Amino acid sequence: MLRAQSVAVGDVDDILHQLDKQKGVLRELEQKKPQLDELLHTAESLKGTENRQQLHGKGNKFVNSMEIGFELV
Repeated sequence: MLRAQSVAVGDVDDILHQLDKQKGVLRELEQKKPQLDELLHTAESLKGTENRQQLHGKGNKFVNSMEIGFELV
């Protein structure tokens, strides 16, 4: 998200203050990036697990329907 931060062109102190604030935010984001990467990796892993479980469930339904079909014959 971008946020506009206005400063007066000739106000050096205000410009330096805003730069320091932005550098602080950048440091925070850099520190949180590994944590975000880990969360994304975990989410992808869980998503894959869920897909495998759904496929496994569909496979079980198919096998059950085949067993019922063979029992009828």
